Amino acid sequence: MFEIYSSKYKSVSYRRWFLVTGVIGLLVIPITFFLAITYNLVPESLMFILWPSAFLLLVEPYTVGGKIVKILLMFGGIFLIYGMIGCCLGYLVSRLRPLFVLSKIK
Repeated sequence: MFEIYSSKYKSVSYRRWFLVTGVIGLLVIPITFFLAITYNLVPESLMFILWPSAFLLLVEPYTVGGKIVKILLMFGGIFLIYGMIGCCLGYLVSRLRPLFVLSKIK
C-alpha cells in the first residue's frame, strides 16, 4: 500500500489516503455525535474540534433543497477536512518510510 515506484503510483497512493481517511471521518463523526447526545461521553468542545461544520446545525432551512445543501455542506466539509489530513499523513509516511528502511539495513 505504501510502496511508491513511480509518479503514477505516488498519485494513486495519495488518492487512496484521501479517500480512506475521508470515509473514516464520515464514519467517526456520526458515532461521536451519537455518543455526545445519548450518553454525554463526548464534550461539546471536542465535537466542534472534530466536526467544524457542526455550526450548520444551527441553520434551519425551510425548503427541501436548502436541507439537501445543508447536509451536503456538513458531510462534504467533513470528507474534505479528513481527506486533506489523510493526504498529509500519506505524504509524511512516503517521505519518512525510506529513512526507517535505511536505518534497519545499516
